[in-house]
Amino acid sequence: MEGGAVRAAHARDPALAHVAALEHVLAGADADDVAMIVRSFGLSAAAADL
Repeated sequence: MEGGAVRAAHARDPALAHVAALEHVLAGADADDVAMIVRSFGLSAAAADL
């Protein structure tokens, strides 16, 4: 903040904060469950480019 105005900002998908936790969960998951687990974390390939 500078003079009551935001000087800089970075837009990102808040679900990307879960990527570190997702790595640990997927380590013990069956391949058949990966798509369901990724969706349950609110992640999608479409949001990865924000």
